[in-house]
Amino acid sequence: MILAVNIGNTNVRVAVGEGQPTRDAVAFWDEIPGPEGFLRLVEGQFGGGIWQQIEGSIIASVVPEQTSVVAGALEAKLGRPPKRVDPQNLSGLDLSAYKDTPGEDRVVCCVGALGLHPPPLILIDFGTATTVNVIDKDGRFLGGAILAGLHISLEALAGRTAQLPLIEELSGDVPLIGTRTREGMVSGAVLGEAFAAEGYVARIKSILGSSTPVYVTGGHAPVILPHVGFEHTHAPNLLLSGLFTLYNDQK
Repeated sequence: MILAVNIGNTNVRVAVGEGQPTRDAVAFWDEIPGPEGFLRLVEGQFGGGIWQQIEGSIIASVVPEQTSVVAGALEAKLGRPPKRVDPQNLSGLDLSAYKDTPGEDRVVCCVGALGLHPPPLILIDFGTATTVNVIDKDGRFLGGAILAGLHISLEALAGRTAQLPLIEELSGDVPLIGTRTREGMVSGAVLGEAFAAEGYVARIKSILGSSTPVYVTGGHAPVILPHVGFEHTHAPNLLLSGLFTLYNDQK
């Protein structure tokens, strides 16, 4: 059994399984202080005996200061360090066209998408940040766009204005035309993300081809997807699936 960990800006997500994730758990960082908190998350979700069933682990992280915390906890518990994302071994994803180092979350999601469909592909991750990721027909990661995510936008509005409120929970209808301040902010945040995604998809498809499939993942996807106007496949476990693929390819 494999244990895969995605360390994000807002939360940490853990999954176990054989060839693919079959059980997973998620917690916000303030709920899991230190290595002990991480181990309690794993044992609380999967049981204290889970460590005897795990043959190895792998981590993807965009938070360097938390990476060592989780890696140290796993090495102490399993007796060997976790595997990391290797840019030279990405299961069909070629980074040679990208002029920087992409975040591990973007790379692993692309690997997960390539496991579901051959390129070209468009992948949108509605997470803490919203990322648009493009893979051409030759499997090259071309890059894409990085936007402020749903809650980042709402927090910025509340923090940088005198009268706009902080909206922490999104529920109910999302109006096109808000008749109250809160409705207007919700409309701008949710529909703004949806319309931005539509624009990117339309223009990228004009380059890659109109039949290019779109995969969508990320924690905010269920809130935004009802309002998008393009065909897509919702793949909530895309990053975890990509981690399992990378673990097995590194054996």
